[in-house]
Amino acid sequence: MRRDVGFYGILLAASLGLAYWASLPRSEGDAEKVAIVTFEPKKVTTMSYKVKDTTVAVAKRADGRFWVDFNKVEPPYTPPPPPPALPGAPAPEPPSPKPSVEIKERFLANEKIEQFTKMFAPLNALRVIGKVDDKQLEEFGLKDRTDVFELKTSDGKGYKLFLGKRGYGTKTRFALEDGDSSRARVLLVDDEGLDNLEKANLRAYDRRIVAFELVDATHALAQGADGAKAKRFAHLQRDKNGELLWTDDEENAQPKASYDGWMDRVAKLRLSGYASPDEEAKLAAAPAFLTVTFEKQGQKLDSMVFKKTPDGDKSAYWVYSDFLGVHGKLVPARVEPVEKDAPGILGAAGG
Repeated sequence: MRRDVGFYGILLAASLGLAYWASLPRSEGDAEKVAIVTFEPKKVTTMSYKVKDTTVAVAKRADGRFWVDFNKVEPPYTPPPPPPALPGAPAPEPPSPKPSVEIKERFLANEKIEQFTKMFAPLNALRVIGKVDDKQLEEFGLKDRTDVFELKTSDGKGYKLFLGKRGYGTKTRFALEDGDSSRARVLLVDDEGLDNLEKANLRAYDRRIVAFELVDATHALAQGADGAKAKRFAHLQRDKNGELLWTDDEENAQPKASYDGWMDRVAKLRLSGYASPDEEAKLAAAPAFLTVTFEKQGQKLDSMVFKKTPDGDKSAYWVYSDFLGVHGKLVPARVEPVEKDAPGILGAAGG
């Protein structure tokens, strides 16, 4: 019996040692990374990622930006019991278990997804472990092949990797090539991009309304609901600290703190969500209560078109821009001051 325990203990230690060795980063003296496959980033059209309770689908739209459909099921959770009550005190109420929660989000991706596509130009393995037996596949977390990443391109090509355990103490991941099982190799790959996909709703969610910083705009035009009230602003004067100031677009115009405060609130707006296809169809016909168009040296940069729709006894606020190409949702508390102060800004003397 003791011999069996000793034998299996040695076998376990050897297996862990193999996994640890495979996950070690290369030193400068090691051979260079091995190029496995190459795809042009601009040709990547779809990517899918499935692991445990998380599914992520990424699809390129016509302008080159990527939509992300993110789905994750948080498992039920039972909090630990409270400590025993003191003598003579009433027993504490046991905590209520929390049911499973499904997180479903659809959003446009930020630059992290584009950076990830460049990981395949080429895809480099930090280490090629090669073909292994079933026992080793299990050690690397690859036996069941339930976790998978897949990529497709506009010219009909594709690539699939089965995903295993993360490397010990490093940002690496064991992966198994798809294909003929007799030749499929186990690889050790960089896990950063894959981890960004798994946490895409936190790391890859693009909350920008426009692609530029408002400090880069030299002029702006704000228009009310009917277009009757409008004001042009200039963004050319600087204060004693070198900060640009918003003024009326006229000669010898004086800076106004109200303009800077209002534009600052506009600049700080960020998306809290994106319209669903059904909401998009309704919003396309909804009138705007405010439109702010930004220019740089006579060239249009983009416009922010603000709308609102009934939401129970309140209002839902939305914004559209060329950069978005769809309507994004705004937090009411952030945009309501912009709406409230707009009439005063548009009607201010000097414009």
